[in-house]
Amino acid sequence: MGRYGVFRMLNDGSALCIGAACDFAEAKTEMLNAAHRTGLKLFVYDLDREQTVATSLESRPAGGASEDL
Repeated sequence: MGRYGVFRMLNDGSALCIGAACDFAEAKTEMLNAAHRTGLKLFVYDLDREQTVATSLESRPAGGASEDL
């Protein structure tokens, strides 16, 4: 079992946690749904391995929202 956080990168370089899950698929689905609703660039962070494991940009079609992470 893992621990995953869904984050938004703020303009000052800090990250804001907007959700969490124990399952990667659940975290990725939550991230993509939130990105679709808000147009924000989000990422899933593996809290155990301490690394980013998915971003909303990976699944976004070309010409998506242009707001920076």
